[in-house]
Amino acid sequence: QEAMQQRSHLAASVPTLQQNKMRAEQAWEPQKIQCLQAIQEYDNQVRKHTAMCAPKMWAQSCEKACLERTAQHGCARVEGTPADQANTAGGINIKCQPPQPSWVRAPYDMGVPPINPQVQCSDITRTQQPVFMTPIRKEGWLWKNGRFSGY
Repeated sequence: QEAMQQRSHLAASVPTLQQNKMRAEQAWEPQKIQCLQAIQEYDNQVRKHTAMCAPKMWAQSCEKACLERTAQHGCARVEGTPADQANTAGGINIKCQPPQPSWVRAPYDMGVPPINPQVQCSDITRTQQPVFMTPIRKEGWLWKNGRFSGY
């Protein structure tokens, strides 16, 4: 019963809503082109300003603070040995693969090409180095006497 009353009320308001829409469209139409051009100009100026100013804010950025903080307090430990260690069977090869390009250095959504991952990695490795949990202190063969003679 209540739903039927609500439906009839909404149906009665349709003509008024259509008139309001038509009035709004008539008011919008003469200024539409000018407004769209103003919006486009605003967007262009925001892109230009952001692309120019964002890289200057690197010193105050959270990204820089994060790199410095992880350099002081560590980021992660690697379980295993380095890939280039002589007595290992391959070890762990660590690659720098930032999950996201640096937006502060190059605001890529503002028309600036994303920063090269190698440049970003050089920023990271300047303050962070991998720490392996199982360093090899000695290498070579261990010779010991056998239980029943011989080696």
